[in-house]
Amino acid sequence: MYEFFFTLYPKGIQENISRELNYATFKVRNDFFAGAVLFFSFGISLGLALQFAKTIFTGLNPILALIIVFFAGFIGLQFLVYMVLSIISTNKGKFIEMILPDALQLIAANLRAGMTIDRALMAANRPEFGYFNEQFSIVGKEISMGIEVSDALMNMTKRIKSKKFKKAIELIVTGMQSGGELSKLLGEVGENTVHQKQVEDKVKTNVTTYLLFIGAAVGFAAPILYGLSTVIVKVIVSTFASVSTPAGGSGTDMPLSINMTPELAEVLPVFIKTYAKVSLLTLAIMASTLLGQIKEGEAKYGVNYLPGLVIFCLIMYFGVSIAANALFSSILN
Repeated sequence: MYEFFFTLYPKGIQENISRELNYATFKVRNDFFAGAVLFFSFGISLGLALQFAKTIFTGLNPILALIIVFFAGFIGLQFLVYMVLSIISTNKGKFIEMILPDALQLIAANLRAGMTIDRALMAANRPEFGYFNEQFSIVGKEISMGIEVSDALMNMTKRIKSKKFKKAIELIVTGMQSGGELSKLLGEVGENTVHQKQVEDKVKTNVTTYLLFIGAAVGFAAPILYGLSTVIVKVIVSTFASVSTPAGGSGTDMPLSINMTPELAEVLPVFIKTYAKVSLLTLAIMASTLLGQIKEGEAKYGVNYLPGLVIFCLIMYFGVSIAANALFSSILN
C-alpha cells in the first residue's frame, strides 16, 4: 500500500527522497518509507485541521480555515521529515570527513607495506571508523570482483553525502589516472584535508561575535520591543477611547484627533498581539537559518537552533508584556 503512495510524489521529489535515504543508509526500502511518510502526514494533518482549525481561525470561513491548517500541517510534516533525513545523512558525511585523514594515512601505510589496494582497504577497518568500515568493505569486495579501483572509489561517493569527501576521491582518482603512486596520493590528500579542517575551525572561531549579535538581537531586543509595543498600543487605545469630544465641538481644534470606535478599540490590540507573535516566529526562523549557515556551513542546521530560539523569544515577549501591563495597570484600568 505504501509503495502506491510513493508513486504519488513527483518524479523529482522521488529521486531526492531516494537519494537522501541512500545517504542515511536506512535498512528499509525507499518507496515503503516515503509512502508511509506521505500516508501518515495526510492523516495527521487532517486530524489537526479538524481539531484546531476553528480554534486558530475564529473569524474565518470554516472550510477555508480547514484547508489552511491541513496544507500547513501537511507541508510542515513533509518538510520536517526531509530535513531530518538530510541532517542524518549530512552528519554521517561530516563524521567521515573527520576521520578521512586518518583512514587515508592508514591505507597509504598498508600500500607501502606491500598490500594490494583491496587488502589495504580491508586491513584499514578500525572500530573507531564506524560507518566508514562498511564502505571499506564494499569497495574491497567490488575491487576483488573485478571492478576498476577508480570506479569502486567513485561509487563510494554516491553513498556518502559529503562534497569534501567527493573532491578528495576525485583528486585521488585523477592522480591515479595520471600515473601517480597511490600510496603517496592518499598521504598527500590526507594532509591537505587536515590543513583544510584547521582553517575552517579558525574561521568558525572568528564568527562567534556575529552569532552572539544575532542571538541577542532576536532573543532579547525583538521580544522586548514587541512586548512594550503591544502594551503601549493598549494604553493609547484605552486613552483615546476614554476621551470624548465636547458637545457641539467638531474636535478639529485638538492637536491630535483619532476616531477610536468601540470596534477599533477591541480589534487593534488583538491584531498587534497576533502581528507581534507572527513577526517573532518569522525572525526566529530567519535567525536560526542564518545561525546554521554561519556555524555549520548549511542553513538546514538552523533546525537545531529553532525550538530553543522560539521558546526563548516567547518567554521574553510574555514576560515583558506582563511587566509592562503591571506598570501601566492604572492607565489600563
